[in-house]
Amino acid sequence: MTKFYTFFAAIALLSITFTACNKDKKGYLPLEKVNFYPFEELTSDGRNLRLVFYTEKEYPCINHIIRYNNSSTASNFDITLVDIESQTLCLDETGPAKAVIDFGNLASGVYPLTIIVADSLNNGTIGISPEKYVLSIQNPHLLEVKYDTLLRIPDYTLWGVIAFSDSTGFPVREMFLDTLETRGAIPDTLNHGNYGYFKTDSNGEILITDNGGWVYTEPFVYQYAEEWSEIGKIVQYFAFAYPGDIFVYIYNYQGQAYLTSYFY
Repeated sequence: MTKFYTFFAAIALLSITFTACNKDKKGYLPLEKVNFYPFEELTSDGRNLRLVFYTEKEYPCINHIIRYNNSSTASNFDITLVDIESQTLCLDETGPAKAVIDFGNLASGVYPLTIIVADSLNNGTIGISPEKYVLSIQNPHLLEVKYDTLLRIPDYTLWGVIAFSDSTGFPVREMFLDTLETRGAIPDTLNHGNYGYFKTDSNGEILITDNGGWVYTEPFVYQYAEEWSEIGKIVQYFAFAYPGDIFVYIYNYQGQAYLTSYFY
């Protein structure tokens, strides 16, 4: 009994010491230059505008956060970035400190924008239309807009990528796309620009910046107004009928997704 008591007492002491050490690590660091950009979250309940902030400087704990106050109203954006909070439990990977502020689904219009970064005042506007978000900041201080225009993915858009590693994937790719079209998907072309989830080139085709190790990658875009569950059935069929021949992921304008790997 004494040995067990001594053992557990030692473990408890180590736990208290570990906790205390971790608490000692938590603190607040001053903000330096901050990058930010707009992003539109797609959900089945609608679209939500988010402003994403991250420090230019990287830290040894990837879970550092930017503390902020959001005093925005229905008619203006008013954000103060306060400082950087280091976390008690450090995720030991280098990266910037981050903050993501959600503003929900907003009506079209031009909204005044104020962002204070470490006592530096930045004024500008956010323009919202059915087609895009446009940021404008005059003479930014400690703040850099990574891109000022975010295009909005049109309603009923379906997009994705087919990937495969050898020539046996070509006929399966054609069968997959033909099946989408026989079920009501109509080939579409998007405007050139940044949609947050992807970018398109001057021909309106989705750019693939990371092929994930696949030899062949082919993006596609369709308009599709039928039942989304039908797309799931198609992806499931190809996952079982042609396992390993192609890898497919598909997203839609409501943030839903199907991957062939879901069914393996």
